Amino acid sequence: QDQNFQLKFIENKQNLSIIIDMLNINNDPHLICLILQTLGIIALNPNFHEVLTQADIPDTVLHLILPADEMFYTNQTTKFARYVKHLGARILVYMGLLTKISHKVNLFDILGM
Repeated sequence: QDQNFQLKFIENKQNLSIIIDMLNINNDPHLICLILQTLGIIALNPNFHEVLTQADIPDTVLHLILPADEMFYTNQTTKFARYVKHLGARILVYMGLLTKISHKVNLFDILGM
C-alpha cells in the first residue's frame, strides 16, 4: 500500500465525490465490488476515517448493505449481493461502525460461498 498515493487521493474531495457517484446501485456489480475493495483499503488507515465520514461514505455504503437494494445489483447472479454486503461491512468495521451493521450482515457468510 502506497501511503502517499492514498493521502493524495483522499485529500482531493472531488475524488471522493466521484467514488460516491460510482457506488450507485444501478452500476455494474463488478464496478461496485472494485470500488468497495478500494475504499476498504483506504479505511484500514484510521487517519482517513474522519475524511471518509465527512464524505458520507458510511451512509452510502450502508445504503448498499440494506436488503431492499439487493435486486438492483444482482441482475447477473445472486453472489453479488453477498460480495457487496461483505465488502461494505468490512469498510464499516474498519471505521469502527460495527453497530450500524450488527443485524444487517453476517460477516462470516462469505465463507460459505
